[in-house]
Amino acid sequence: MNTTPQLHIRKLQNAATDLPLAQKLIDEMDTFTSDEKLVAMELICKAIADEENKPETPPDYLVFAAFIGETNETMVGHICYGETPMTHKTFDLYWLTTHPRYRKQGVAKALMERMFEDLRSREARLIRTETAGAALYQGTRQFYQRVGMIEEATIKDFYSLGDDLSIFTYRF
Repeated sequence: MNTTPQLHIRKLQNAATDLPLAQKLIDEMDTFTSDEKLVAMELICKAIADEENKPETPPDYLVFAAFIGETNETMVGHICYGETPMTHKTFDLYWLTTHPRYRKQGVAKALMERMFEDLRSREARLIRTETAGAALYQGTRQFYQRVGMIEEATIKDFYSLGDDLSIFTYRF
């Protein structure tokens, strides 16, 4: 497996510089519907707004992005997660993206490792994520298993007939 050269991961926190790069990445995602693209950007916008306006308050969403090169001009992936309301030290992974040109080059794995590192520092107990059971998401489900997540549950025909919901967890 190749690794992306000069991969740099940092928190998104500046609307003026980060939002256009995030929008470009999300627009180029070939597996997202238009509704999914809107929701992904909505969470990114909320995370950045929280960082800019309320840096002393725990954010609802945390977003880290992967960049190549030294100038942070090419965003090649992002991860969005946050503490699950009404739980103790439990988190949800909402989005994990890798630009189509950079898939299978270690971007998603590096983003997951950065998230795990951050969650350990927050003394997280558990993170969970959901994905579809459709054939299109077979690689996603396999990836989650490779990084140590366990498929805890499946809800049959959740998204549509024949498209199940798979719930994965990682315990710290």
